[in-house]
Amino acid sequence: MCIRDSLEDVGYEGSRHFDAHAYRTEDVEGVKDFARGCMRTYLILKEKAERWNADPEIQALLAEINADDGETDDGLFGQDPSVAATYPVSGRTLGGDPIPRHLQAWNRITELVPDRYLNLLTGLEILEGDGDAAAYVYPDDNDPTRWVMGIDVSGMDDAEEFTHTIVHELGHLVTLNSDQVPPVPVNSRYDAVAEACRTYFTGEGCALDGSYMGLFAERFWNDILDEWLALDEITDEDAYWEAADRFWSRHADRFISDYAATNPGEDIAETFAWFVLNDRPAGDTVAEQKVLNMWDQPELVSLREQIRSGL
Repeated sequence: MCIRDSLEDVGYEGSRHFDAHAYRTEDVEGVKDFARGCMRTYLILKEKAERWNADPEIQALLAEINADDGETDDGLFGQDPSVAATYPVSGRTLGGDPIPRHLQAWNRITELVPDRYLNLLTGLEILEGDGDAAAYVYPDDNDPTRWVMGIDVSGMDDAEEFTHTIVHELGHLVTLNSDQVPPVPVNSRYDAVAEACRTYFTGEGCALDGSYMGLFAERFWNDILDEWLALDEITDEDAYWEAADRFWSRHADRFISDYAATNPGEDIAETFAWFVLNDRPAGDTVAEQKVLNMWDQPELVSLREQIRSGL
């Protein structure tokens, strides 16, 4: 509900997309099914939040709670029923009392994620195969310059896919951290920051000039961004998916995977994962140009070598 409130209650009129890496990425139908499920869940939560906000009894109780001794919860983890366990993270250390399978997943994360990015994490949420999402990251409510990672441990049964999932989420940390995309300031209006952004507004904030996300969006999405944003204006579900099909069909050679076509943020994360886990491409499609663009950045090549030492 906090995501819905941050978008709807401030009058945000931009696109809605979801940073959740699906297992079902075998073809475009799998991507569509996952995206449809995300949007269905969002609309359900939107309706529930509207009823919540309109209920006078609930609002009276909230006012009473907020007027007490000033204590607040830690705000670290959302109460998603699909989350089986939550653990605090400090550097390479997983706090709490993790069971062996959860600790095994964390150990694999620490093998692949360099300390610089582990230090951005404040928590780990463990999923147990109850949903479609393999993994996700989101900013910590208490400190939006740091992040919480969620991961489905059932994915460990496929070691190659589990590795890809972790590297994909690392791609988000590399491209969305506060040095690249400063979070929307606490006292600023979300929609005003989005409207004023002249690079690319990721949802977390406005990408800085010269940032990985800003340059990636400018070079590889500028000519199709309006077409992609127009999809959000379609209210009929069947018409939406017909338009989405046409979008993906027209631009298939632009994306390293079907899932990459979801939005620029997933595109750069999928491209980063492909860049890390595969050899340098020799072709000249737009998708391969995206990968080669990363090869042209020495700091990313160095990061790639560091990650690959843990493969």
